[in-house]
Amino acid sequence: MKKLIREKDYKKIKYFRLIFSLMFSILIILGIVQVIMANQLVEKGEKIKTLNNKIEIITKENQELKELISSETSLEKIKEKAKNLGMIELTSIIYLSTPLPIALNQ
Repeated sequence: MKKLIREKDYKKIKYFRLIFSLMFSILIILGIVQVIMANQLVEKGEKIKTLNNKIEIITKENQELKELISSETSLEKIKEKAKNLGMIELTSIIYLSTPLPIALNQ
């Protein structure tokens, strides 16, 4: 009878060792997976931070370009450039009452 109990105990111990080994292996694997995922998360975070910085820079450049376009196309600036090119301001406007002949209309 004692021998049977010992065999049963041996089987239980062997069974518990197997379960313990499996649980420990799963725990190790999950730990490795967590480290890998954390590393990937950090890499993605750095990439997002870099892209956000680029977005800020491009947004600032766009704003500066809009301001430059606005200042360069103002009527005062155009008037000044025309004057520098030798153009003069109109003092009177002349309207033609009869249409001029066009090559196809003759």
